[in-house]
Amino acid sequence: MAEQSPEDYFATKTTLRPVLGADGNPVMSSGNFAVVFKMQDTDGKIFALKCFTRDQEGRNESYRLIADELQYVESEYLTKIQYLENELFVDTGTVENEFPVLLMDWVEGETLDKYIKNHISEPLCLEMLACDFAYLADWLLKQPFAHGDLKPDNILVKDDGSIVLIDYDGMYVPKMRGQKARELGSPDFRHPQRTEDDFDEHIDDFAVVTILLSLKALSLNNKLLETLNAKDCVLLHTQDFSNLAQSAADQKLQELIYDKIFARIYAMFVVVLAEKVMDDEGKMMLSKTVSMIDKDELEQKFIEYLWEKGNGSQSVLEKIYSVAQKLSGKGYVKAHYFLGICYFWGFGGAEQNYKNAIDLYIKSAEQGFTRAQYNLGYCYDLGEGVSQDYNKAVEWYSKASVDSCYRYNWGECYEYALRQYDKAFDFYKNASEYSLYNQYNVGRCYKYGIGVEKNLEKAVELLQAPADFGIDVAEYELGDCYYYGYGVQKNIQMAIKLFQRAWENGGNKDALYVLNYLSTYIYHYPLWDAKKIKSSDVERLCREKEGYDLMDGMYNSDKSDERRTLDYKIAFQLIEKAAEMGNPEAQCRLGKCYEKGYGVKQNHKAVEMWYTKAANQEYLKAFLYFAEFYASIWCEEALAVEWYTKAAERGDAYAQYMLGYYYRYGMMIDRDDSKAVEWLTKAAEQGNTYAQKELGSYNVSEEQDCQKATEWYTKAAEQGCAGTNDLPF
Repeated sequence: MAEQSPEDYFATKTTLRPVLGADGNPVMSSGNFAVVFKMQDTDGKIFALKCFTRDQEGRNESYRLIADELQYVESEYLTKIQYLENELFVDTGTVENEFPVLLMDWVEGETLDKYIKNHISEPLCLEMLACDFAYLADWLLKQPFAHGDLKPDNILVKDDGSIVLIDYDGMYVPKMRGQKARELGSPDFRHPQRTEDDFDEHIDDFAVVTILLSLKALSLNNKLLETLNAKDCVLLHTQDFSNLAQSAADQKLQELIYDKIFARIYAMFVVVLAEKVMDDEGKMMLSKTVSMIDKDELEQKFIEYLWEKGNGSQSVLEKIYSVAQKLSGKGYVKAHYFLGICYFWGFGGAEQNYKNAIDLYIKSAEQGFTRAQYNLGYCYDLGEGVSQDYNKAVEWYSKASVDSCYRYNWGECYEYALRQYDKAFDFYKNASEYSLYNQYNVGRCYKYGIGVEKNLEKAVELLQAPADFGIDVAEYELGDCYYYGYGVQKNIQMAIKLFQRAWENGGNKDALYVLNYLSTYIYHYPLWDAKKIKSSDVERLCREKEGYDLMDGMYNSDKSDERRTLDYKIAFQLIEKAAEMGNPEAQCRLGKCYEKGYGVKQNHKAVEMWYTKAANQEYLKAFLYFAEFYASIWCEEALAVEWYTKAAERGDAYAQYMLGYYYRYGMMIDRDDSKAVEWLTKAAEQGNTYAQKELGSYNVSEEQDCQKATEWYTKAAEQGCAGTNDLPF
């Protein structure tokens, strides 16, 4: 129970709390001598807390020495540790009830064997893993200490591909020289002749080279994992070490000696197997082998892989930024591009800087990298980070169009920006053989006669494949053809199916609009899938779709009464869905619908219910809606003032103005000039022009202070408030 109530059981680490899993229990793992819990501090930082379950001779002294040694070691391969003696209190009923714990930074990652299994079909990941482990090996064997139990379980690979060593129970540090080993490590990862007397900086030599050999081999031939039925994803084991000449695994490995780097690693393995340790000459050979790896080029490919994979975690973005910074300084084309992305969006710890981003895009684009050329075209097209310039957009889109997948953007620039429809159609058509999205654009051009003579039959033919693939805009356009019989026999059932797919696959709001209309007025049955309508989607639709945003008066004045009524009803249905999902903006709008009778019968109880739900979420607009609602009802003035006061106290300038206005003229409340000035001043200082004008009027009529009146009238006039340019005195 100690780990569940830290404030009661820990001497100093009382702010730690266990991280709970989906089952509600602490996240933990157990081993031979200890249990490790995942803990979180009040600042959100995650730790691994190791609680020992069995006594081990010399452990206390060993961990003190290990902690002392590592506190000065700065390495990405190790995690920080604290050995806290007498930290954990447990009432065991015996004399001894205080126990040590080990506190380490939590490392999120997969064990080496799991990482290999999960990426066995991705050669680049295996090659990068072998490269990173080679660098780790070169670093580790030069240190005065040794890990002591290197094996896949104690090697974690993070989602950005970086490697961290964990579990330092068997570690050797220089102050332990002359001691015997506390543990010998796993048989498959220690020299077959190692004994407890072998306890120095060389105890990792054999394990390091053996693991490196397997990783390099798998990067050259990933089928070896299955061929050799390799456990722990390592290709050589105890039985192979004892008789290498008869080892089937070794025979397979020798087939890879054509690779120079592998040949050198294999030679080091043979030597360390014979000699038990790696001497200085062997370490120099390892360093030379590592220098033969083109890590820069490999890392450039790997950050591209990480970006394409789309993980998006902070550690991945930090890795991309860090590597791109390093390689961009060396002139790598793709590194310029990825560093530009980091600056453009502020990813990975980069401070957002459009100028740096554009400069880097240009560097990469001028060297022919099509993604950078496309990004520049996009920036100039939309005016993102640069002044909008359609001619430059076309220039860069055209260069990027060497890669066919970027051609449709060039076409869209011609269509929407330059309005050169014939050129737009030509580019769509040229790119259509490479991209279904481009084929959709060609079909759309034939449907509407954009840059080509209208041909509805051809449009249907071209829209079919993109729609089958799940491109939502193609599904919507094809559904429209089936609904009206454009270029195909009319088929309402097929049209509805396509509209549903367009909404469910891509959130196509035009498709949802049609489904709402058909559901409400034709079939009286919900044709959309309510489970897939998210609150954020509905809110966006309510705000963006013409006719949905009732409260902001977004209707066209030339709409017929019948059409306006239809829009009200459809808008009410969408707003109701968002409100039921807890969206406070939608709850306010729904209350307004019930208040004004927009799309539903007026219902004052429903008004109060929905405004209350929004107000309970401290949504300020709900306070104002409540105040205005009660102000419009006879004998409810006190409630109106109460809600205006709540909104004013929360800093709303309009509510402050209204409250000051009521106090000045004694409307719905007793007149009080001091409170009037107080609230009007607060509103005026926030820039409310009505309050500024009212203060000007007050200072003229009540205070006879023309100077103050002039100041407030001037502020109101500067913001365009009508009736304040000509002073009344």
